[in-house]
This record gives sequence, structure tokens and C-alpha cells, in this order.
Amino acid sequence: MDINVGKVLLDTAKKSNDRMSEAICLFQSFLNTEGVPDSAKYYLARNRLEEGCGLMDEVINEAKKFLGPQPEYASREIKEMRMERLRAFHVIVESQTLDGLEAELLADAYIKSFIEADEVVGFVHDSGNFPATGKRKNQNLKVRLIIDHLIALRKEALELQQKAGEKFQAK
Repeated sequence: MDINVGKVLLDTAKKSNDRMSEAICLFQSFLNTEGVPDSAKYYLARNRLEEGCGLMDEVINEAKKFLGPQPEYASREIKEMRMERLRAFHVIVESQTLDGLEAELLADAYIKSFIEADEVVGFVHDSGNFPATGKRKNQNLKVRLIIDHLIALRKEALELQQKAGEKFQAK
């Protein structure tokens, strides 16, 4: 396992968020312009959305590899090393209670950099208290929050792209 995967995962998620947010702003600007719309702005927004979606797909694939189940043949040392790296890159959360998860995510500087506090609180309360073992682990809540945020951004951007495309075709 690459030791930088955790850092790459979080950095790629941030880049994806930035690209999709930029696409949303460009689509909104395109839709709000009066008169003849600027085709360059429309194509730039489409490209930013495409880049953001590609980066989001990378995040999802890396998260599956990095946080997914270990092969049964993996030794205990490998599993421990994996957990140490996850903790070192602050990819997982440590708390197991809803209040603790909420406080930990709200205090996380990375999460604060692009996800609003009310979205974090809503996500934690909607998620409920997952068991400590099995497919859904509380420790992976940070990555699930990030992926859910990116999916919501993509949905919003695709809706705006649809509207912008209709306006672009009408010109």
C-alpha cells in the first residue's frame, strides 16, 4: 500500500470540490447573463465539471482500495500498519459516539475548508450510529461525508449544466 494514498485521497477530494464548485459558479453566471450568453464560459464550466467528476471517481476508487476490507491473507502487521497510516493522514475518525463524531468532524480543519458545519451536523445525525465492525464503520465517516458532499455537488452541477445547455441551444 502506498504510504501517500491517504494524503492523495484528501488532496484529490479537495481538487474535485474546487473544480465542481467552479463549474457551478460558471454555470450560474452563464444562466444569469442577459442577452447573448458567452459560449466560452459555458465550455469552461463543462470542462471544470468533467475534471471534477473525474477526480471524484478517483477519490471513490482510492477510498475503496484504502478503506475497503483487507484480504483474508493479510497479516496482522499489515492491518496495523494500515491503521497507523490512516490515523497519520487523519483519514479516519476516532470517536464512536454521535456527539464525539460530530465534534471531531467539526474540529477537522480539512472538513472545515470546504464543507459547511450544518452539512456536517446533518450528515452525522442522518448517518446514525453505525456498528464498529462490518461494512459500515464509524471510523470511515469522514471519507463518506466527503464523498457524499462531492456527489451532491455533482448533482447540482449536472442540473445547472442541463439548464445552461438548454439556454445555449436556444441562442
